[in-house]
Amino acid sequence: MNKVRWKTDRNAYHRQWTKENPEKVKESNRRKRSKPYYIKLQANTQYKRKYGITVEQYELMLKQQNHVCMICLQPESSTYKGKVRKLSVDHCHISKYVRGLLCQKCNAILGLCGDQPIYLQSAIAYLLKFSQKETE
Repeated sequence: MNKVRWKTDRNAYHRQWTKENPEKVKESNRRKRSKPYYIKLQANTQYKRKYGITVEQYELMLKQQNHVCMICLQPESSTYKGKVRKLSVDHCHISKYVRGLLCQKCNAILGLCGDQPIYLQSAIAYLLKFSQKETE
């Protein structure tokens, strides 16, 4: 049997077995994806694709920021499925330049204002205007 035919037969067998055993495939994938190596590999792929950085670069930024948000200087407090989230990678959506790591709240603020400083300045002026009236 030549090598090409052997591979074709093997691939056909594998496809058929996968189709007939969906629960075994699901369990196998779940076990594989829970391994620390796979989790780090998946995170590395995501950081590279989205932001152009590696997990090691993310961890270095986290250490340089003392594990706190660059804006509010607080550690991340929001949770997902019972676990504290990681700080978000803040980046320019046009140039993809990574600016720093932010908590969910601060990242949402920047996202909602479309990364436009004028909106943030207006919001600050608005809050200051009414905070002075409250103290009078």
